Formats: sequence, C-alpha cells, structure tokens
Amino acid sequence: MADFDQDYLQTKIHAIAELDADPPSSGEDDYTIRTHLINKWIKSWENEDGMLWNELYKLGSIPSTGATSYALSSFSMTDFKRPGGFVYDDLNNYYNVIQPEEVQLLVPSTTSLYSYFLGNQGAGYTIYFGASYPATGRTISVPYYKTATELTLTTSKPEMSDPYYIIHGVVSDLLSTEDPSESTKHFQIAQNIMKNMKLRNYQVPYWQSNQLPNLNARLGTGGFGV
Repeated sequence: MADFDQDYLQTKIHAIAELDADPPSSGEDDYTIRTHLINKWIKSWENEDGMLWNELYKLGSIPSTGATSYALSSFSMTDFKRPGGFVYDDLNNYYNVIQPEEVQLLVPSTTSLYSYFLGNQGAGYTIYFGASYPATGRTISVPYYKTATELTLTTSKPEMSDPYYIIHGVVSDLLSTEDPSESTKHFQIAQNIMKNMKLRNYQVPYWQSNQLPNLNARLGTGGFGV
C-alpha cells in the first residue's frame, strides 16, 4: 500500500505531469510551488460544499480544574473549527452545546448542563460552561470538527481517504497552460475521485442502521428517521 506522504505525492505528480522519474527535492522551487498547490487542493477538499468529512472529526481532552472556561489552544486543539457534539465528562455528564446568543435566555443560576464556544480561527477558541460545570479532577471530552492539516514536511500526510484527488488536481494545474486538454482530463479525474470520497463518507458498514438520528427517540422508526 502506498505511503502517501508529501514526498510520494511530489514523485507521482512529477511523473504524471512531466513524464519524468527524477522529481524535485525539498527546498527546490518546483517542490515548493507544488507544495502550495497540494495544500490548495487539500483546502478545496476540506471546504467542499455541503460536506462534513469523517476524517476531520476529532476528540479533544481537558483535565478540569473547576474553571468555567478553557482556552482550547492550551490543550492541543489549535485546529478546532466547530463543535462536533455534546461536551461530556468522565461521570457521563453531557453538556448541550448552545449558540452564544442563547446564553442571555438562560437564568444565571440554572442547573442546566450547557456549554458554548467563542472565538475565531485567528485568535483561537474558548469553551465556556454555565453555572453547572465539570468539577476539579474530572476529564472533559470535547468532540470537534477540525481544519484540514496542510502539508509542511516531506513526511506530512493528507487526511483524505483518496489522496489521488490531490495528485490529479495538481497535475491539472501544472498542465493548464501547456496542455489544456490534458489538464481538463486530470481535473475530471479529480472530480470523479471527489464523488467517490463523498459516497464513502456517508456509507455505513453492513447491517448498521441507516436511519436519521432523532434526539428524543434516539433513532426514528423508518428509513428516513420518521
């Protein structure tokens, strides 16, 4: 099985685009330019319209100190993009994730278990709890959806299920001026790979439920969650 680190991607891209088996080395201009193109296609995958990729869900962990707020960057969650579900602790207390503007609707002394996030990609995010919060010594679990990792090292690897999307995408960029018809061919290959990744993203294993989730009943009774 191929090891899709950046060096491998660069080798495949060069071989297909240049019909040459001697790819550029890290630090050379061609390698650097292609790294930028690789990361462009990684961001294209991350931001594909309507998609939440399974590969970008992650579980963060915070050792509680009894505080009501925690900066996620202090707990290796600098890649946080949006909440991924209930925040919970090791006593199985589940905290609803609410929108920041909803806080003003709650009575300050309420015992409701809730949390919310404030921040942005530049400054980082902070998680806040209401009057009821995890006690000192508890472990807080924070499911979240992360930003896609861009490649910076020769050994860096993309997170998508089929990195050939990157290979054909970059080749289409490199050939766009020199050979437009070949460029279009590789662009279409990349789009077909994207379609397959979308399909795999929502497929469930054999004999698993395909019903839509329902918060009250946990699961609907029909194939469409009704």
